Amino acid sequence: MDYYSIRDNFIFLNIKVTPGMRDNKIIGIKNDELLIHIKTQAEKDKANKELVKFFSKELDISRTDIEIRSGMKSHHKIIKLPKSVLEKLPKPLG
Repeated sequence: MDYYSIRDNFIFLNIKVTPGMRDNKIIGIKNDELLIHIKTQAEKDKANKELVKFFSKELDISRTDIEIRSGMKSHHKIIKLPKSVLEKLPKPLG
């Protein structure tokens, strides 16, 4: 299994977010999840908003094209993206 699936012209990413870190960055892939560090603390939906902003900038797409489908109050989330960004996603090693 990979950290994403494709359905109906959309990509669904399985991610694990660690808030309160030094930088916003993609760390890697582990246990079928994309590991993401976010600077903002997980309070009052700030980390989720920062996550959407980060993906928007990294993938060069509008924030409105990014949807957190599940995990709003969890470190484990599913993010919905347009299929057009598939080539911009990190590739698993091996």
